[in-house]
Amino acid sequence: MSFQDNFFLGFELFSRFYALPISAVYQIFHQESSDQQSHILKIDEMVVFEGEPFYLAKPNKLLPTYFSLGDEANGTQNQESSLVKSKMPWVIVLKNDDKKSSKKGLGFRVQQIVSPFELDLAKSDASHNNYFYAGKEYQVILI
Repeated sequence: MSFQDNFFLGFELFSRFYALPISAVYQIFHQESSDQQSHILKIDEMVVFEGEPFYLAKPNKLLPTYFSLGDEANGTQNQESSLVKSKMPWVIVLKNDDKKSSKKGLGFRVQQIVSPFELDLAKSDASHNNYFYAGKEYQVILI
């Protein structure tokens, strides 16, 4: 386990907080959508940032273990479609399947980003991959 494996990127999605290992993240960017940008730059599930295309997927397809179909049945899917442009301006792009890869994989939109923080999973007494940081409970996504 490297030093970097103890650092996590926090994010909010549908009023829940999650944490991804920094080693699994390829890029993060903020992209406010406007009608003009949508027509010019966005084609289906693709966005362009600084001249590079990024392909996006819904979180439940990209990380099915953590975002279940039950969330969709409870309105998450409808909520997501209405929030994508206006309230989900952040994009997290994951690295390709191999965490050590420098190649980009798919990305997804989130509502808010929390700056990287350190969690020592080996020393923690948390249960069910839930950890507290800065007064919020985060579900850790181990990929």
